[in-house]
Amino acid sequence: MTTSTDAPTIVGYTYVKHIGTGGFADVHLYEQHLPARKVAVKVLRDPGSDAAVLAQFHAEANLMAQLSGHSSIVGIIAADVSDDGRPYLVMEYCPPPTLASRYRTERIDLAEALETGIRVASAVETVHRAGILHRDIKPHNILTSAFGHPKLTDFGIAGSASGEDQSYGMSVPWSPPESFTETPPVDVRVDVWALAATVYSLIAGRSPFEVPGAPNDNATLMNRIERQPLAPLNRSDVPASLNRVLARAMSKRLEDRHATAFDLAHDLQDVQSELGLPQTRVDVFDASPTAPDTTEEDQRTYIRPVAVIVPDALRQGTLLRPAAVHPSDGRTLSKPAPVQPHATSVPSGPGLLGQVPHELERPEPPVAGVEEGAATPRTRVAVLAGIAGILALVAVVTAVVLTRDSGAQVDRQAFGGAEQPADAVAAFVPSPSEVRATSRSGEVVFRWTNPEPESGDAFGIQWTRADEAQPIATVDGTSFTAPGRAGDIVCVSVMLVRGDGSASQPTDDVCRAVRR
Repeated sequence: MTTSTDAPTIVGYTYVKHIGTGGFADVHLYEQHLPARKVAVKVLRDPGSDAAVLAQFHAEANLMAQLSGHSSIVGIIAADVSDDGRPYLVMEYCPPPTLASRYRTERIDLAEALETGIRVASAVETVHRAGILHRDIKPHNILTSAFGHPKLTDFGIAGSASGEDQSYGMSVPWSPPESFTETPPVDVRVDVWALAATVYSLIAGRSPFEVPGAPNDNATLMNRIERQPLAPLNRSDVPASLNRVLARAMSKRLEDRHATAFDLAHDLQDVQSELGLPQTRVDVFDASPTAPDTTEEDQRTYIRPVAVIVPDALRQGTLLRPAAVHPSDGRTLSKPAPVQPHATSVPSGPGLLGQVPHELERPEPPVAGVEEGAATPRTRVAVLAGIAGILALVAVVTAVVLTRDSGAQVDRQAFGGAEQPADAVAAFVPSPSEVRATSRSGEVVFRWTNPEPESGDAFGIQWTRADEAQPIATVDGTSFTAPGRAGDIVCVSVMLVRGDGSASQPTDDVCRAVRR
């Protein structure tokens, strides 16, 4: 548990208490001195971020601050680096109870669920028009202001600033099937699914493919999401029209969904009208290249053009610039509709920024009063699919065991003493998470987290130095030190191997240059 000693001293703020922990960061409550108010401070746990990562972190914070004036986006007040080298964000404080805790413990009124869906859709549409994908929309990332207003948060700033891997969020219970593939599409309709899944959760009291009383681990949920139809909401106050809207937004085929969060919001407005409820207006800040010159509004929508400055540090970062703007369905005065962004420019091979992994989250009770942090980073989440991947995995496990038996300098007790590798995909084995690197003079130290520790666990290390493959190593602990000469690029991929020889998929490479 994080304690007050883990919270940095920040000039102008007084520490109050720790209020939450996420995948990359801890969140603390502080009192701001001037103006006097409570604020939430998200502090990244890795103090070893280099200058490029810090520049990316500040650039993303600056960009999101330009959009945080939207009524349904959590406001960013400040961003800086503490004296001990940890980047932090000062954010608007949204007190408990959160939607993440409420939807599991109380019956949320249908009118509130629809209003929340439309307001959050407005925020999602706004970030899409700025060229950003959220990628981790879920109840935990929707906070509630002191006045009861839903606020979207956690745009991946902590993930992108926490290390070289440019991680982005992906929480299984609210993710579409295409998110489980090796290379998920860069498409706003991924967020459309997650938004609809969130509305469904608020009404159902559970995530869409969760089955009460049955196994609901990530592997089981992934299988249901990929193969089983969406069960209609069975509450007596839910009209058939809402089930149709949600079923469309959560179609397994990308092309069958609403094209934009804007379109989904309008369909939710239609359900409100059918039920005799007042329509919640769709409020959008339009930062797309073809935004209208003036504010346009009608009873259903309010669209205001905004100018967004994209810092140079983000040109090849995690943000996605709009490639084109397509017309909407004509139900609003503003013709420019949300963006279908092109793929982001991220290095595809080993390099200082590595590749783009996914993040997984195990459904857990949320932390009251704070948004849930980015879920544990995981890569190649389609663990049970892909013959080539399975063969490669078995080959690595075999190589590790053979290396152990060949007299190499490895731990003889690794893998529980198994003489032959067990079925590598006999059971779901989670990949190591939060792989991070620290460069030192003459070496790079890699550390990671074992998401589900068991007796006999060990780790297989595939690594390269200066583009040359090195012998496979095994370690019992959650760190590995790779020696090298100044300037050498060292890349490491880690896999968790159980005592019976079953293994996880290897993580994507994390790379770092040896310090001079």
